[in-house]
Amino acid sequence: MNKTVFFKTFRRLFGFVLAISLSASVLTAQAQNARITLNLSDVPMSQVMKEIEKLQTGAYYRMDDAEIAEIQNRAIALCQKIDTVSVFDNSVREELFRKLFGSVGKNPSIKPGFRCDLGVNIYIGDNFLTNYNVMLLDMAPITIGNNVWIGPNTGIFAVSHPMEAAGRHEMLAIAK
Repeated sequence: MNKTVFFKTFRRLFGFVLAISLSASVLTAQAQNARITLNLSDVPMSQVMKEIEKLQTGAYYRMDDAEIAEIQNRAIALCQKIDTVSVFDNSVREELFRKLFGSVGKNPSIKPGFRCDLGVNIYIGDNFLTNYNVMLLDMAPITIGNNVWIGPNTGIFAVSHPMEAAGRHEMLAIAK
């Protein structure tokens, strides 16, 4: 097993990159024995990825992370606030969606019942329209171009969780 394969496997398994210098002989011995020991107390915390960084790089992250929850709570609050604004008050609704989304083109029209995870990962083009009860789970970026209309009760999901019970017990998710 060469160093490149080892580090790719290591990153995939542990979700973070460590600055490790291993000689080829040590690497070969570890690979042959299939025993790789990681002692996090020896790793500077600056080299361990935060959960939000794992989310952004497409690695498994903990769904119960406080920093991620803060962003989600902001999105939930904005969605609730938008629902209290009359559909006839387009300027206020548009202003709130511009606060919620990563970017908004011209002439957005979003019917009541819209929900999202973060909001900041949603990028919509000009003349975008959603009908009622649309859900965009944007843990990874969702980009929607110009002149797109989305029908009622539609969901676009850029997030998943492990199929194995152990991963779900650990509160893991992955944004793709």
